[in-house]
Amino acid sequence: MKAKFQCALCEFSRGWETIKRATKDEKLRIKAVIELFRFLADEFSDEAVPAWIGSKKDRLIREITGNPDPYIEVKAKDNERALKLLPLVRTAVNSKPEGYERFREACKVAVIGNAADPDILGHEYDVSSVISLLSHEDFAIDHTKNAYYLVQGKKVMIVADNAGEIAFDIILVEQLKKMGCKVVVAVKAKPILNDATIEDAFAVGMNEVADKLITTGSDVIGLFLNAVSEEFLAELELCDVIIAKGMGCYESITEQEIDRPVLILFKAKCDPVAEDVGVRRGDNVALLIS
Repeated sequence: MKAKFQCALCEFSRGWETIKRATKDEKLRIKAVIELFRFLADEFSDEAVPAWIGSKKDRLIREITGNPDPYIEVKAKDNERALKLLPLVRTAVNSKPEGYERFREACKVAVIGNAADPDILGHEYDVSSVISLLSHEDFAIDHTKNAYYLVQGKKVMIVADNAGEIAFDIILVEQLKKMGCKVVVAVKAKPILNDATIEDAFAVGMNEVADKLITTGSDVIGLFLNAVSEEFLAELELCDVIIAKGMGCYESITEQEIDRPVLILFKAKCDPVAEDVGVRRGDNVALLIS
């Protein structure tokens, strides 16, 4: 997905919020926001991919402020809250008939968990609301049935998105393994925004559930194959299906040729993404690209 007009305001707004989190030093904040203006003036265009711009912008802010992980406290709190809810969520999913219905519910949990994303302009979230959302929300685009038959007994790579959310991804991993799948989970190699890192994966116990836990080898938002490590690419070659989480994966994967099926699970948290995929803002999406 290429950047839209509205993306400019969101990129600035999220950058400004990140600067506030990164430092309380007024001079550093002013320096960082000046550089943010310059960066967007140079990099923003209708040919840019929002996830790529966001990755470079976040690196710039971390470099200027000297804060390697501005969202560290947010991530820890979201992980803690999600873990407390995990038994209830698991019970809700396991109440569905075994097979496709249970897989679909696990996908829904993974998407509703994707709402855990602070500082997106006009988007509010509360990790603790996942139980009520599970009973009230459905998919606007639902390719889970095709995905269910596609992944049976296959090796699947889940490209994780946010902290907190990754705890709910455990439910999806559990269901995939019951379907005979081998599951590799990939997280970011370094902190960026509130994306899950290896530390977050261990904090929620993903290492005890996934068959293999790896990193993408980079801190880039979404999935850009030109920015990942050789180790990640080698693991990807061994996988039959990708399940990619979040709007960043939608933005990036739709701009690349990937030679295997990809199920993208995300909540459309902004108007440009919602319009691009053909849903309303706030809708849940399970989009299979094959």
